Amino acid sequence: DTTTTIGFNMQVFVPFQDTTLIAKSLDNKRLNKQLLEGRQLLNVNTSGREKVAWRNHPAAKMVRGYEGWFFDYLNEIKKECTKRKIETTNNWTAIKDIRKNAFRQALIQNITQHDQLLPKRHFLYFLKKYYRFLQPLILI
Repeated sequence: DTTTTIGFNMQVFVPFQDTTLIAKSLDNKRLNKQLLEGRQLLNVNTSGREKVAWRNHPAAKMVRGYEGWFFDYLNEIKKECTKRKIETTNNWTAIKDIRKNAFRQALIQNITQHDQLLPKRHFLYFLKKYYRFLQPLILI
């Protein structure tokens, strides 16, 4: 899907279902650009702000609600960049931070609303069971 808005071009290439195949099919320039644009799209869709630039861009709408899949897609892009020795540190670090912060915000929101989502004993069991995994993500 390629879209253009006010002279800016933001693209998400999904010609195949297999994200590994997608990453392998891109040339170096587009491969690296996918990380940059993916970073922007994740930031737009997980910021929690309604009035953020690009929020209504077709590419942002296309991946909204599929952020988990989109992160996996970007992970495959990153792996292919690494194989081709394309520098990804800045974009990949930002992508991981965006995902971590989005997860933290969602978790905090669920904690504050847990009475409506899960019985308290189930929620506390969940926190206890996954504490090691969640602990680094919820440090504030």
